[in-house]
Amino acid sequence: MNYKVKEMNNILFKVLSYGGQEHKKAVILRKEVLYEARGISANDYSEEPEHLQIGGFSNDNIIATCSLVPDGETCRMRYVAIKSDIQGCGIGSKMLNFFENIAKTKGFKSVYCHARDTAVNFYKKNGYETEGKFFEQVTIPHIKMRKIL
Repeated sequence: MNYKVKEMNNILFKVLSYGGQEHKKAVILRKEVLYEARGISANDYSEEPEHLQIGGFSNDNIIATCSLVPDGETCRMRYVAIKSDIQGCGIGSKMLNFFENIAKTKGFKSVYCHARDTAVNFYKKNGYETEGKFFEQVTIPHIKMRKIL
């Protein structure tokens, strides 16, 4: 199955081309959701050409995004962002499923992320397990979580 594009309940998930218009929309969405809403400066995105950016679209509007970052036999999920007004509607779980299927087709054995303290239950619900203890990242408590694929 081709996981580069997949429609799920009127949401189109796809891999975005670095530097393209959809990628730029994804960067804007994650800045709004992950940083600006909390008064935090956005990170440096200079390493992004090496990442695989995923976007979720509804009627050509970006509503969800995350990045796949290769790390040996595993990959890191970064910059997970869902539009604030539609969080809690199942879109994040659908995006994780899309992301994990891409990771599997690329041969990765597991996925890990640094989950904000407020997102731990979301990841647990989706099969991720905590590793280690909480640490501070961008002024917010995080914990490493992993899922074996």
